[in-house]
Amino acid sequence: MHIARLSLNEKEKKSFIKDLHNITQWMEQLDAINTKDVAPLTTLSVEKNNFSTGIPEKALPINQALANAPAHDGAYFHIPAIGQLKEQ
Repeated sequence: MHIARLSLNEKEKKSFIKDLHNITQWMEQLDAINTKDVAPLTTLSVEKNNFSTGIPEKALPINQALANAPAHDGAYFHIPAIGQLKEQ
């Protein structure tokens, strides 16, 4: 079984060998670090998601919800079709 069939000249082979050696050395350095008491990282962000509770809340009255809408018919927002959008 072949993972990759690469055609490399001698210069490229030496470069790849050097790069792979550096990668394996770096991985060995990481292996040497004691991570026994370190919790697994589940996200790169320190921000917390604020998910909805799923419990319905009282909605705004229609007239209040539409008060600042640039276009509406008293019951629904009116928005331009995608092809009618103006570039800003």
